[in-house]
Amino acid sequence: MGSIICESRFFMLLIFCSAAWTACTKNINERTSRKKPEVVLRDVVDLGSGQTQRIKILQLHADTVYLLTANITREEGEQLIIDPGTLIKSNPGIGIYISKNAIIVANGTEELPIVFTSNLPAGSANNYWQGITISGKSFNNTGNSSGDPADASGSLRFVRIEFAGLSLMDVGAGTTIDHVQTSYSNLSPAFSISGGNVNGKYLVSYACGAPADFYIGNGYSGKLQYLLAYRYPFFGSAGSRPSGAIAGLYIENNETNPVAASPVTFPFISNLTVIGPAGRNGMPAVYKDSSNGFLAAALVTNRNASFRVRNSIFMGYPVGGWQIGDSLSARKVHYLESEFTNSIVYCADSNRAFYIRKNLYRRYDSRDFRDYMLEDRFHNRLFYSINSFGLNNAFGYDAPGPAPADGSILLKGADFSGDNYGQSFFDKVEFVGAIGKDNWLRGWTNFNPLKTNYNIPE
Repeated sequence: MGSIICESRFFMLLIFCSAAWTACTKNINERTSRKKPEVVLRDVVDLGSGQTQRIKILQLHADTVYLLTANITREEGEQLIIDPGTLIKSNPGIGIYISKNAIIVANGTEELPIVFTSNLPAGSANNYWQGITISGKSFNNTGNSSGDPADASGSLRFVRIEFAGLSLMDVGAGTTIDHVQTSYSNLSPAFSISGGNVNGKYLVSYACGAPADFYIGNGYSGKLQYLLAYRYPFFGSAGSRPSGAIAGLYIENNETNPVAASPVTFPFISNLTVIGPAGRNGMPAVYKDSSNGFLAAALVTNRNASFRVRNSIFMGYPVGGWQIGDSLSARKVHYLESEFTNSIVYCADSNRAFYIRKNLYRRYDSRDFRDYMLEDRFHNRLFYSINSFGLNNAFGYDAPGPAPADGSILLKGADFSGDNYGQSFFDKVEFVGAIGKDNWLRGWTNFNPLKTNYNIPE
């Protein structure tokens, strides 16, 4: 009953917000030279007499707008190929599912991104759909510890997923994931990475309403660089995954069997920026909830999590910068099995910037934990003001400016020393956080999907 009340309040708030934006700001019309035909997308051919035949290669073209009125699945041996600049609009509750041994190739460009969005009018409430789920053949710690780490499920490049998220389940390193933006994901984390070892770059979560922008668990051990988790103050709620938390980045080994589950979750992450709502008007109370074991922080590590995080910034969560949820995760940090280095944390309550509950891990309480993480050998910093980051416009949500301004301390100081971060995957950039002088958000992202009307002729 509690979750129903929470969702009801959330949708009422969304209606209020949409009305406010409509009253104050005109909708954005994404125009084309002519109105494109809109057709219902099917993954089967109707042969008549109640018989159907599956389409093995389903190719979508930019001169047509596709409507999802039923789930689209790609089964073993099947493909979904999408041309640059293609628009796909989904009804609420519908999803795209790529099964093991199936392929999705959705390669847009900076000028012609591929857009998945809602089929409801701009500003509508409850316009969430199920997003894209890709299932691979790599390993996990929930029953398949010997998968194929080189498994390839295709590629997503310059793709926007609006009002839904992207779920990667046991996806292997042969898959390409880069330049993907999700926005207003409410039914699931913006990016749910469960098992596998797929690598990713240039990933944006905007206005996520779920408990985590980036959820990582169940044995995932890939590499990630240039991640932006950017919350909008009207959105955010506690939910089932992860349960009992709200975070920009949430890492756990395994929810039900954290100790014995193998292979262990062990992501390598560099150049992540988490920007929470920072007490802005309309911020849900859940961001300030610190009762009964609830975990609210820009970074949450829990349930025997292992990780490497470097060259990243965490800010804007009122009661937590980085919070450790259990003694197993704390032990790994203390004995350097997990690493948090060369990063910057800000929390309105500086005592909770590096936070662990009293008596959770006997070696330190929260103050001891903070002092430990600020030891010179880790090269971490604690900021006492958001202005210290020197971002252009951190809270200008309709025209966000999460890039550092000239002279910002973020523009230099990154560290890629050592074997782990010396690998060829990681670009050896100078800046700390997701964005440097070259703002890779330009051209292909959209921070106003609630107000965007697609397929409007000039």
